[in-house]
Amino acid sequence: MQPGPGGDPVLKQMVDLHNRQHASVLAVQEVPREETSAYGIVSSTPRAERTSRITGMVENRSRKRPRPRWPWWAATCCRR
Repeated sequence: MQPGPGGDPVLKQMVDLHNRQHASVLAVQEVPREETSAYGIVSSTPRAERTSRITGMVENRSRKRPRPRWPWWAATCCRR
């Protein structure tokens, strides 16, 4: 997500969208096809302006890049 018309940061936009939709929110970006092996990939269908419904997801299992070190709360609160 790019900063919105009001200039809100991406994380604030994601929290606001979650509060309106009561659903999980995932930020994604397009990457060149030759770089897709380094990322998880999603497929989606448009839902509204600047939002889409995720219809498929492939997790990247490659160990080429170091795994992010999530804050402890992300590991305990956000994983299912």
